[in-house]
Amino acid sequence: MTIRPLGRDDGDEALALRARALRDHPRAFLSDPSSLDGMTGARFAERFAEGVTLGAFLDGRLVGTVAYAPETREKVRHKGWLVAMYVAPEARGRGTGEALVRALLEAARATGAEKVLLGVAADNGAAKALYERCGFRAFALEERCMIVDGEPVDEWLMEHRFRAVP
Repeated sequence: MTIRPLGRDDGDEALALRARALRDHPRAFLSDPSSLDGMTGARFAERFAEGVTLGAFLDGRLVGTVAYAPETREKVRHKGWLVAMYVAPEARGRGTGEALVRALLEAARATGAEKVLLGVAADNGAAKALYERCGFRAFALEERCMIVDGEPVDEWLMEHRFRAVP
């Protein structure tokens, strides 16, 4: 497995994987498949410049992604968000998710971030456990964070601190 930043040439493959993630796991993402309507691979790849987007490749195929979205407002530039985490089912159970998260944390730290935040569906115990193994801790539960197919989804808010905050 190879983990590397995604670039312009990865747009089509990344767009296809994102569409699969949104379609197959609607409770895991705030976006829905319609958010990609009319999207091209080239336009999707423009998002990679907004922060850090990493891809996991297995046998030359993109099988996982994760992105770091830094805050841009002056008062909150010390933090950012882990977003768009997805590992295709055929690549799960191989350490792909943990490798992606750990690589993302290294990249976020290199930007000077003090902490990384994320939200994870409360009923996704496997994802929450993955984040905990990587040093995240839950600090709040947002009830009814989103409504998917008429059903409320609660979400754990988690953080990973790189250094103690006074």
